[in-house]
Amino acid sequence: MSKEVKSRQNVCKFLVMNLIAILLFFITIRIKIPSIGYDVKTIPIDHVVTLLRMIPKFDDIYGPIIVFIGALAPFFTGAWKRNKVSMIFSFVNLLAIPIMLIWIFKPSFVPAKIYDENMLPFIYYRITLPVATLLPIASLALPFLLNYGLMEFIGVFFNPLMRPVFKTPGKSAVDISASFVGGCAVGVLITNRTYKEGGYTKKEATIIATGFSTVAISFMVIVSKALGGIADKRYLLMNWGTFFITSILITAIVTAITVRLYPLAFKDDSGYKGKKVAKEDNVGLKGIVGRAVDEGLTACSKSETFTKCLVTNLKDGVMMLLNVPPALMSIGLIALLLAEYTPIFNAIAFIYYPFAKILGYGEEAFILAKGCAISIADMFLPAGIVANASLFTQMTMAVVCIAEVIFFTGSIPCLLNSDMEISVKDILILWIERVILSLIFASLLVRFIYPIFGIPVF
Repeated sequence: MSKEVKSRQNVCKFLVMNLIAILLFFITIRIKIPSIGYDVKTIPIDHVVTLLRMIPKFDDIYGPIIVFIGALAPFFTGAWKRNKVSMIFSFVNLLAIPIMLIWIFKPSFVPAKIYDENMLPFIYYRITLPVATLLPIASLALPFLLNYGLMEFIGVFFNPLMRPVFKTPGKSAVDISASFVGGCAVGVLITNRTYKEGGYTKKEATIIATGFSTVAISFMVIVSKALGGIADKRYLLMNWGTFFITSILITAIVTAITVRLYPLAFKDDSGYKGKKVAKEDNVGLKGIVGRAVDEGLTACSKSETFTKCLVTNLKDGVMMLLNVPPALMSIGLIALLLAEYTPIFNAIAFIYYPFAKILGYGEEAFILAKGCAISIADMFLPAGIVANASLFTQMTMAVVCIAEVIFFTGSIPCLLNSDMEISVKDILILWIERVILSLIFASLLVRFIYPIFGIPVF
């Protein structure tokens, strides 16, 4: 290491910046503000998002502004002409404008069903607003996580596992952890920024974004509340630790398999716009700590000024902010309407029905298959399909909701608006692969492993 790398100033910068990153993204803290009835335990960036949304009229003003600007922006910048996918999604996003106007003015000629709790309010309050508020806040915090050597430091420890199992560098473990605490939007944002800076190849970035950018832990809690219970007995919530660990395990197993299948196995392994991507070397256990420190300090010494890092990350966040919320409003509502009023998801269910039948779900096989089919629209929707099914079916569906990763009201708009050039065809193929594999492994898990931990499944 050079004197600059080992200097007291660089060591202090490495320690302070990365401790701030760990605090912002990975440490849950409880904040109580009795005057406004706020008593929440979560990560700091989520506290900021929640407190912002408690400002009077914030939800009513901020959301529409972002959706209107985002839907119109491609036609002012010319981005809608970039390629066929951009053209299609630019026009689809335009639908968010009339949808938002309907939401604001609630005209009487619109069917009342649109205003049901699980329709437009669900799309706006539970999906669009949290993502639209989180993206700029996360962008402001990303320089601490990405630019001062934490990923390189962690990468040295995880490379012996990540490279052979998932075909990604060790530092991708940081992306994965960030997804679990911050959600898929944060995961894709971090992965996309690292890819553009030459930290991942296109193949590695695609594997991480489609295999690990799952929902945040808070959403997992909501799933465990909705499924896996009878009457007031919420067995998954009562055994939250087991449900969380096993869901993450199934997600990892499914990803380890899909990286060896089409389309991920055949993805281009080059860097962003031809950038050279440095490969992490495996280090023996004896020298692993020293090597990790060296890599972290070296990366920290090469970092640009904080202001420049902040502007770069904020620019990416704003670009995603203008693209994702309109897509969530338009695609999300379309998907919910298709699920409610058309047989399309009944037809898609036949992809999964044979697997559900073979795995022993009997008369509930088609219900489970339909839940799997509708998961492409939103990871919460299957809960409504299997809510009255047996514990076995409910618990399997709960794990599949987490492990399938890919859905239109979450990761898909983020993926399509990233720089990884993931096609709709590849996304749909990956979704089918992930749901089938998740269904198989979740069924085995619930049937044979959950009873060991005292969780009733029948």
